[in-house]
Amino acid sequence: MHADLEYEVQIAELKAQFMACQQWELFCRQQGGQEGPHAERLRMLREGCRRRLALLRRHVREHFARFDARGVSSLLGIPSRALAGDELALHRIWLGGSPPATVRTAICQWEAALDAVGHGDAERGWSLVLWVWDGAQLAGDPRLRAQAEEGADPLLLGRYVAGRNSLQVRSLRALARRQGALPPGLIEGLLAARRYVNLSDYFRLLVLREHGGVYLDADTMPYRAATTFLARPEVPDYVRFTWADGQVGASAVSWLNLVDDENGLLVARRGDAAVRALVAATEGALAALPPAADATALQRATWGLWKREIGTTLLAWHDVEREHGVLHEGRHEPMLAGLTGMRLRHGDDGRPLPLTEHEERCYRHTMAALAARDWHLETPRDLERHAEIEWVSELPRMAYSPQLRARNPACNYYSFLSDDPRLDRVNALFAAYLLDVNGERIRRGGFWQAIRGTAAGMPAVAATLRRQVAAQ
Repeated sequence: MHADLEYEVQIAELKAQFMACQQWELFCRQQGGQEGPHAERLRMLREGCRRRLALLRRHVREHFARFDARGVSSLLGIPSRALAGDELALHRIWLGGSPPATVRTAICQWEAALDAVGHGDAERGWSLVLWVWDGAQLAGDPRLRAQAEEGADPLLLGRYVAGRNSLQVRSLRALARRQGALPPGLIEGLLAARRYVNLSDYFRLLVLREHGGVYLDADTMPYRAATTFLARPEVPDYVRFTWADGQVGASAVSWLNLVDDENGLLVARRGDAAVRALVAATEGALAALPPAADATALQRATWGLWKREIGTTLLAWHDVEREHGVLHEGRHEPMLAGLTGMRLRHGDDGRPLPLTEHEERCYRHTMAALAARDWHLETPRDLERHAEIEWVSELPRMAYSPQLRARNPACNYYSFLSDDPRLDRVNALFAAYLLDVNGERIRRGGFWQAIRGTAAGMPAVAATLRRQVAAQ
């Protein structure tokens, strides 16, 4: 059998076996527990899925010279749907002036990932979109090429140049007026109060509901496995069953975030039912807030509602790729995480988590050294001379937010949780440092995860084979 055709047969069987496990799991719960012959049958089915996935991964390795991830039907051993051609967009939101250098650097690194996939400017199909409030936000920015064509898209403000990249610039103000249900005064009030994080939490959902595709926090940087996702962007597409209080529950699993409870990278199809419902719920929650709602109330009405979808309609790409990805490498790497002592001093639940004695010493040393240089470094790498770098060993993600992480994830830096202006400044320097390190790795070559072999055929050939499998 042709290797490409064998792949399509195996991936289809793997998806079918995953659904058999889902259905048998529900049956076991209905029968009252995780013991007995029903539970043993479920364990055998799950082990069969793991073995089948391992065989498929081995098949790809053995035939990788002729493999091309861009031409296969799926890279996930679960039921999934690929993004449609007009949904292939990387959406970013930036509020409050022009995007800083870190954002432009991240944009260029994603462009490098697209180039590595082989999706060049003319034929890649991906569009890059920068959402801002309105044209006045970028007034005077020489990188903006204003749109002045008669009859043009009313959302389109022009093009924004970042390196050799040209992004569509679109208006959130116009989007809110056309598609949103929030009172204009409420949004204007949040904008005037500089509640950019909360506004972005809402608008990223509205953008995905209307356009589909990938939402990225503007400064999110790609890592090695970004090529795996970009080669075959897809979302889960199956029904998850639950059993509680004698009742069967069901939810459609249909979209993705990146990892854990972070919403800095989201993937959804246009008009996704879960996203539609979440936009409506968020609009209702925001509209019900008092005029002077504090940060906690705004977070509950935006990110807090989104968080409820985790594990129900929403899965983390990092987990899906590890457990079901055909190209998952499974190797831990040492990863830059943060700077010793540079973390929040309270958990995300408000619980005090004071610095250790060593962390406190590092904090004071770094702050004094940076203040003595008026917070200016000749190069981003100079940060290494003034701070103790912290590393972690982990399965790398396909993308990272360039911000300080702590050994205790509850203390990871988030701007909206920080009450330390100096820590905010350190985080900005660390972001530039992390992006600089990532950029050097990209420039050295051999960075991205390979998605096709040296003798791979054209993706159209694999598409023909997929149709043959589907017709069987």
